[in-house]
Amino acid sequence: MKLLLLLITLIFLVPPQDNPHRLVIRVTGLNPLQGDLYISLHHQPELFPDAEAALMKKKTRIRQESEIMVFDKVPAGRYAVAVYHDENLNGVLDVNEKDVPLEGYGFSTKRRIMGQPKFDQAAFDLSASDTLDIKMIYLSGSQKKK
Repeated sequence: MKLLLLLITLIFLVPPQDNPHRLVIRVTGLNPLQGDLYISLHHQPELFPDAEAALMKKKTRIRQESEIMVFDKVPAGRYAVAVYHDENLNGVLDVNEKDVPLEGYGFSTKRRIMGQPKFDQAAFDLSASDTLDIKMIYLSGSQKKK
């Protein structure tokens, strides 16, 4: 009987664990079909979209116009995703002298936003496994920093 009471007490004292979820990210509109795709999953608004501060991040070689990346064991919560296409394989998103991206990029937002969105503009709630679509943005007419 004491053991049963102890087990019941422990059940109520231990906080429930969030079931980890699977987040599938489908990135479309990749062009040209060269370079690497970097994806970062963020949960700290003040550090978005700094990839070094991401909760999880992945990289893959681009082979087709659409690439899929999977994040497993993601706890329920509020997140934002940042993506960039490193065409020249230098490990960074190249920008011109006005900080305009020279390579493709994207965020987890359905709204068209000029410039880099704030966390809240790109945020979504994850409470079950889900698939997120991100369309790449490529700006043209900029000259690369030398």
